Amino acid sequence: MNNVLVICFYQNESIKTQISSDSTETNVVSSEDQASGCMKDDDMKEIVFVEASKTSVKDIPNCAREVLKLLNNCKEIVKYVKINGLNKYIQAEGGISLCQSTRVRWLSIMQLLESIDRSYKETKKVLQDKKKSFTVDRWILKRLIYLLRPFKHIITIIQKGNEPSLYSVLICVLTLRKVLSSFENLVKFNKEHETMPIHIDNETDDDEFDLESEESDGIRFFRFRLLELLDSMFVLEPIHFAAAFLHPRYRHLRKCSTAQINSCKNYVRRQMQEIEEREKLKRLFQNQQSKVVVAQDNVAEPPLKKKKDLVKNMNPVNLVTSMEKQKTKSTSIYQ
Repeated sequence: MNNVLVICFYQNESIKTQISSDSTETNVVSSEDQASGCMKDDDMKEIVFVEASKTSVKDIPNCAREVLKLLNNCKEIVKYVKINGLNKYIQAEGGISLCQSTRVRWLSIMQLLESIDRSYKETKKVLQDKKKSFTVDRWILKRLIYLLRPFKHIITIIQKGNEPSLYSVLICVLTLRKVLSSFENLVKFNKEHETMPIHIDNETDDDEFDLESEESDGIRFFRFRLLELLDSMFVLEPIHFAAAFLHPRYRHLRKCSTAQINSCKNYVRRQMQEIEEREKLKRLFQNQQSKVVVAQDNVAEPPLKKKKDLVKNMNPVNLVTSMEKQKTKSTSIYQ
């Protein structure tokens, strides 16, 4: 999941490449469109039909570039606050401490965005007192948190505990594909799993941050891009379906099609037959080995060799007797 998010938001690219200005050929956006953060209908049609997963950072539309700028600005703000020890001033103003993040752990990046949203006014006031610019578009920030919440929920489940999690691969991937397939499904998921509501100030007009009214163009671009990356980077194998099928909680495979369920059952039957055949061969081999051992035990052992007693042979009486025998034998030969 981390790799999907890293590639989706171009975090494997340098920051300089991400925030570079667009070429002035055909991507110039009017000042009215820039103020609203939206694109023209023709531009959005291009996003829908062009594979977003193959779009380079230099070719993304301006509305999507604004999302990347916001993400980088949030990281820079948290880094500045941490270096200068400003978290205590933010907490003194009534906010919460800003969370740091690492590129390889997107769960920490989500926590970073949520902490800035919850302490938006307090952070802005503290930075303004320090003569530091605060360039964070809260409208984009809230919608980015809204888009990333399903991934936060899934990653938290996967990282929880030390139990085997192979069965969860199918459930998590199918859930994310369904949620990202439409804006309505994204809204529904956020309503069902909203453990921490997105913070909205009392004096702020609620309609300004109405996250369920419409989807911004930049967020739509990254939703399409996430969906395509999930399809290309996560190839569900039969073992994933079988692991979920054998789990008592997910054995019905409710999110799978009839063809997928039948294919899974056939795969399990084939695997059971192979296991049974391997067990038969194993038992047959063990029986043959036991018969060989019994046959070896029944073979008569050869007689033991007679041990020579050197001390007895060196006895003087025995030496005289042996000499007389040799003398008698030699005399008989000459006769």
